[in-house]
Amino acid sequence: MTLFEILNVTALGVYTAASVAAWRALRRRSAPGSDARPLVSVVVAARNEEERLPGLLADLAGQTYGAFEAIVVDDRSTDRTAQLVREAAARHPGRFRVVRQEEVPAGFSPKKLALQRGVEASRGEVLLLTDADCRVPRTWVEGMVRAFEPDVAMVLGCSEFTAGKGSTWFERYQAFDFLTLTTTMAASSRLGFPLGASGHNLAYRRAAFDRVGGYSSGLHRVAGDDMLMLYLLRSTGRIACAVGADTRVRTDPVPTLRAFRNQRARWASSGMHHFAADPRVLAYGAASLYANVFVMCGPLFVWTGYLGWTAWIAGTLAKLFADLLLYGSAARRRGLLRYLPLWFLAQPIYLTAMAVWGTRPRFTWKT
Repeated sequence: MTLFEILNVTALGVYTAASVAAWRALRRRSAPGSDARPLVSVVVAARNEEERLPGLLADLAGQTYGAFEAIVVDDRSTDRTAQLVREAAARHPGRFRVVRQEEVPAGFSPKKLALQRGVEASRGEVLLLTDADCRVPRTWVEGMVRAFEPDVAMVLGCSEFTAGKGSTWFERYQAFDFLTLTTTMAASSRLGFPLGASGHNLAYRRAAFDRVGGYSSGLHRVAGDDMLMLYLLRSTGRIACAVGADTRVRTDPVPTLRAFRNQRARWASSGMHHFAADPRVLAYGAASLYANVFVMCGPLFVWTGYLGWTAWIAGTLAKLFADLLLYGSAARRRGLLRYLPLWFLAQPIYLTAMAVWGTRPRFTWKT
């Protein structure tokens, strides 16, 4: 075998083996969880969210878990964001508070700084985070707290993009694409090396958060409050994942291709330090990237004589099998399986592009 052929077999073998291991991990029964009832602080950073924030405030007001406070950090909003929180606080005394962020020093991430200020103003033993444009189930706080077994420092919550009957094909495609990310996150966390985290749905034990200095070491990076804490908190305790519908957060997909590119560039940039810190994560990331390059560039390899058609078709089918095994069941339950073929062909292109694009700060963030 040539060195190129060995590289192909190794990368596709690692990717397929990892997918099978992830599939088996997701089939394991979840632990019963903790019975502790700590005080929880829900912290939300919001900027000019008067249109979408009311939905989240209503969801929080209806939670089944009683021992929690909700702190909304108004990050320099020019609309009624702060007023909406004050009105909710008047309707639900002791439940809601608003903290105002008036300015952001040069070189600081507005969102991370807002979250840090929200944490500093909070009192909870558990810190639970989501975004102002998200919707949470009424069992969200209770379900996330249950995942905090004694050795757990951080809980990754699953989230999904809303895709109903009135959604466009692009919105439903994003829903499938995001489903693959959250499925990989949940499975890899069960295997002991979580590959991702979503700021839509995260929880930290305050003691662990304080031990690593909170967001202080990453305030200069625009993106990645979620991946920053995943990277830091691994040394303080176990990273768990809450996978049930009782903790699943919903948010909307982005409306345009440009917004999609911007979003994925942010996500790619935030994971670089995490991938470099764990050899297992780096190995899977490299194998996944190469498997996508193999599918995308296979015809070029054949045309230049580096690869035969039989080898490319066999490798492509091996990756398709791995993807269908890992993502097929969840996609079928949500009516999204039809988007797998399109995703299989398109994802190698933008994943490879974002892996390069995300290494440079070519994206924006409203906060």
